[in-house]
Amino acid sequence: MESIQNLSILLCFVLLIGCRKSNNEQTSPETKVIAAKTTVKAVTDPLEEIASNYKVRVLPVSLPNGKSRAGNDTYSIKIDNLNLDTKKPYSPSFIASKAAVIIFRSFNEKEKKDIRIIDITVNSIFKTETITYKVHDLEKIDPYLKIARSAVGFYIAGNHKGFYSLTDPAYIPMPDDDSAFNDDRKKFSEAIEGVRKIEDDGFEFDTEEGLKVIRFYYTTLSSGKKKLEWEVIFLDNDDKPKIAGFHVIP
Repeated sequence: MESIQNLSILLCFVLLIGCRKSNNEQTSPETKVIAAKTTVKAVTDPLEEIASNYKVRVLPVSLPNGKSRAGNDTYSIKIDNLNLDTKKPYSPSFIASKAAVIIFRSFNEKEKKDIRIIDITVNSIFKTETITYKVHDLEKIDPYLKIARSAVGFYIAGNHKGFYSLTDPAYIPMPDDDSAFNDDRKKFSEAIEGVRKIEDDGFEFDTEEGLKVIRFYYTTLSSGKKKLEWEVIFLDNDDKPKIAGFHVIP
């Protein structure tokens, strides 16, 4: 891919990726629904933690039998995508990725070796879709999360050098000066003024033309209540994660 020469072009560059699978798996009649708890308490079971943290109903599909996987390498659950407190849905990528990380972090070392796939089926009002995560991919997600959030923070703060230190020069080369960077930020000046928090909106793994890609999503709100959505895109590189695409959505 040719290097992008201009930051304005760069920030409008979007990888059109996303082929999600629908899945109408059936739960067994004896499956127990785990509902969101209204009281706050210490939670150790991953499905109870998902229900408690995000106020959703969680339905086990294929879970461990004690500590033994009995040869089953897929961990599957369904989530009713509706916050029972706010009565609003989450984005599927948000609730699925949050659930996958909670489940992954509950695994012991043996389970991390035995389980290859975590399937999260998200039951939204108009659509049901299954998002699949490989355990190998979840093992390495933390550095990507840190870099993606930092890039959004550097952009908001106007830190030209910090931002470009995180990018892949093959896709987002650092210009000779910061004028293009600053000019582009001016388009969003009101929407980035007074931003105090970068909200995590989840992540997705995809494949485009044989290349593995990871996309991270964020939302910010300015002091004047103007909202921005952010997409930070990586080529999947185990050694040195670098940003290959950066998109600001008013």
